[in-house]
Amino acid sequence: SWAVDPRAPTWQLAPAPLGADRGRISLRKKRFTSGGDGEAAQLFARRAGQVARAGGYAGYTVMEYTEGIESTLPLAQRVAQGVIRLNR
Repeated sequence: SWAVDPRAPTWQLAPAPLGADRGRISLRKKRFTSGGDGEAAQLFARRAGQVARAGGYAGYTVMEYTEGIESTLPLAQRVAQGVIRLNR
């Protein structure tokens, strides 16, 4: 399910576990916004840190990260996603 970070209200995010020590974080920019185009990497890192701390991990390693634009109607949307490995 998509959620909104109060410090980046123009983006929605959805974390998903990929096993015991990995997770995917997906981000989607809202269609009608003013600003926030360069926030995806910063929001991804902030959410990854939150996931690590919440699970009692020392940190995380970014295994993959991509940003792009998804063609949707009526307007295209900025998207980003990445996979993290949680470190003990």
